[in-house]
Amino acid sequence: MRTTGPEFPRGAWLMDTRREKVGQVMDRNGQNVWLRPPGGGREWEARAEALRLATPEERHRSGVHPLTKRRFRVSWVGPSVVTEEEAAAPDLWDNS
Repeated sequence: MRTTGPEFPRGAWLMDTRREKVGQVMDRNGQNVWLRPPGGGREWEARAEALRLATPEERHRSGVHPLTKRRFRVSWVGPSVVTEEEAAAPDLWDNS
């Protein structure tokens, strides 16, 4: 039985299924992930098991630019924008 949620890298656009909100991954603390709404604003904490990659339609409705996968006013997280393929990659949170 799986006890932890999926792993998502910083910068990935996710759907918080409990709040029905799209957010960008800012950080992770154990099983909790910190998300920031498109365009900036107050971050919120969500359980990893309640998160999934946001669909292109969800990203578009939330204001994320469809070509760059980021909103124009969002702050950078790391050196580049994370693509869907990178977001689906194995655990990138391991700093060992």
